[in-house]
Amino acid sequence: DADANRYCAAGAFLCVIDAAARLKTIETDTGRDDPFCRRYAGRADRAAAGFAAGAVAGAKVFDAVSSTALLLDPACAAARAATLDYLRSLATKPQIFSWTEAEPIKALAPTDRGLLGEIATELGFPTVTDGVDLLAAYFAGDERDLFDAAPALESFRDAHLGWRMLLAPRLADAVQPPPKRKLWRPGQLATTWTAKKGTVSVKVAGS
Repeated sequence: DADANRYCAAGAFLCVIDAAARLKTIETDTGRDDPFCRRYAGRADRAAAGFAAGAVAGAKVFDAVSSTALLLDPACAAARAATLDYLRSLATKPQIFSWTEAEPIKALAPTDRGLLGEIATELGFPTVTDGVDLLAAYFAGDERDLFDAAPALESFRDAHLGWRMLLAPRLADAVQPPPKRKLWRPGQLATTWTAKKGTVSVKVAGS
């Protein structure tokens, strides 16, 4: 029952952060909206479908880990169905952050690069300097220019990873749970992102 509640709460959490990222946000003092939110929602300078953060991969993982959960609370059963409906409704959009065991957090996918490149170009930031690809450095925060100008991107990146960690300590555990589970504290979800030679990696404090 506890696992069922955790899964359904995590599913609702993902839907809320995705919907929040699609809202029009106005930055204090500047009166401008966040470039990431605008492009994620498809409200950029040209007609576009927008993006969806791991909706296809996330729906598969969520369905797998919650399909045999003991849903004693009707609200949990409703939350599970609503989460799957929401995620599946986003399946036709270009997918970003589609992290799985087959495709771990290592290299930026073409859609990730496309979104980052659009934001960088809009803001006038280079994507390559002296032959060095800057998109991975922007995504990891090694180069802070993009996050400083589009802070919602950094928050959304970490919130999405946090959602995956709520389901299981490792992505593999979401598919095949380990025989022994350990309790963890929220502070152990603190992440450190790095970029090197065009690749990205993340370390979690509690891992």
